[in-house]
Amino acid sequence: MKRTFTIHLSLCFILISALTSCEKPIDNNPGRVHAASDASQRALLLNEGSWGRNDASITLIDNLHDTLYNNWFETANGRGLGDIAQDIIIYGNRAYATVTFSNSLEVINTTTGQSTRIDLGDRTPRYLTAADGKLFVSCYRPHSVIKIDTATLEIENMCILGAFNPEGIAAIGNRLFVASSYVQTSNSGYRYDSILYVLDASAMRIDTTITVGINPQCVLAIDDNHLAVNYSGDHTGEFSGTAIVNATTLRVSQLNLPFTGIYTANGILYGFCRNGYTQESTATYHRIDPTTLSDITLHISCNTPYGISVDPCNGDIYIFSDGNYTATGDIICHAANGTQRWQVTAGMLPRKAVFIQ
Repeated sequence: MKRTFTIHLSLCFILISALTSCEKPIDNNPGRVHAASDASQRALLLNEGSWGRNDASITLIDNLHDTLYNNWFETANGRGLGDIAQDIIIYGNRAYATVTFSNSLEVINTTTGQSTRIDLGDRTPRYLTAADGKLFVSCYRPHSVIKIDTATLEIENMCILGAFNPEGIAAIGNRLFVASSYVQTSNSGYRYDSILYVLDASAMRIDTTITVGINPQCVLAIDDNHLAVNYSGDHTGEFSGTAIVNATTLRVSQLNLPFTGIYTANGILYGFCRNGYTQESTATYHRIDPTTLSDITLHISCNTPYGISVDPCNGDIYIFSDGNYTATGDIICHAANGTQRWQVTAGMLPRKAVFIQ
């Protein structure tokens, strides 16, 4: 990851002068990290923000320079991200982020941080996936998946779903897999679904549905033939869990682990069981092989996880703590064996990181 080189002294002065004259600092108070030499060069961390406060943000973790910038997006664009950032992915040379209650899709230059904001009307966008030059976004209004051409950034098709809010979405081959989660029936009442839609991505039609678990949320491709579906239960008699789905046969296997957060990297599923959301007395962390379903427990001590991400370059595990929902959270980076490398403050409710190699 690190590179060393020499430049003639006079050339150094020219370069430094040019850079300082045309670029402003991206953060007046950067944080410090201690990246491993084999880590990804950079990572973008999506901070969800608090509902109604328009304080969602994106943190840049610059491993090349051991520096973290919590105001990266705001400084690059002269504006905030908006109200409740839900998901972020990297596809091609761009990052894409959904901001649910701002009804927007951000199309972000991963080098400069400058972003084009796409107004999605009142669609209430949620999760993202991409394949074959297209971006697919699950939306609440109407209950649907929209298909966006990444070259033109225009919506070119839509598939209407059923009566429940769609959440997580993943693409494998020409299939899209979309979680059907819940619908509010009154001020305090909810109905929950338990299915995963299987869509034809080209035709944007529903081919079939499969049952995965009550209130499915996050859906992630683990490899070219396996999906992980995290479901939240109904918060009364049905608890959270995770299903592994064979994308070819559509066979569903249940893990005996009530995951509340998941991430996939290099064909492996990572997850945590969160104290307070499940029957676990403390938060536990696990690594799952999707073909054998073998479980390796990770010895990580954080009991307030809000998200998890894994660097595909070296397997570093990033745990994002919630800050008790009232303050900024923390990034706690661990080596693949669970040994803590460093910890630093992030934004409000850090949720998910994506990595740039």
